[in-house]
Amino acid sequence: MELNDIYRFTREYTWGIDLSKIEWVVMDTYHLMDFFDKNYLDYKTWNYATDDLLDQKPVGMHYLSFRKESPDMRYLLGICPNMIGKNTIIACVSYIENYKLFTNQSVPLTYLCTCEVNKHFRNRGISKIMFDEFAKVINPNQHFIATPQSLDGGFCHVHDNLRKSLINSGFEKSITLKDEMTNLFSPEFREMICGEEMQLKKK
Repeated sequence: MELNDIYRFTREYTWGIDLSKIEWVVMDTYHLMDFFDKNYLDYKTWNYATDDLLDQKPVGMHYLSFRKESPDMRYLLGICPNMIGKNTIIACVSYIENYKLFTNQSVPLTYLCTCEVNKHFRNRGISKIMFDEFAKVINPNQHFIATPQSLDGGFCHVHDNLRKSLINSGFEKSITLKDEMTNLFSPEFREMICGEEMQLKKK
């Protein structure tokens, strides 16, 4: 891919975006792949529109990839119309909506895998909106776990903002925001999640 294509993709997918028109949609892996084909496939180069020469990711995204993920994954996308009549991904939360950590666990967990705002649209209050929207789509009757935050996430207080959005939405189940000290396999955590003695899920 030529650098000129990278510049063109960046211009086409980031210039003139009206952030007041963000639409929030939930997709599974198959619908996401279809979305990529309709909105990011460039017919001049027959490549997906990216600004990353080393890895194939939508323009401005760091975690979200054009690669097909597990069918268990769900994606909350914030999308906006762009100058070429397609949609640009402004933000994304990827999560597993029914995750079981233990054998015989009757009620699954909600497990947040990644969350990000497109680098071209950061520092505009989008992350708060993203977490508020995310709080609306998850199951309020399931415990919640989030993966550790990155260094940038820590600087932007991602975990704090996520917790506030969940609590403000009325979420009453446990909220576990992982760090290096978190032990998901402790007896106390197992008891909280399962409510009875369970064996760890065998890998």
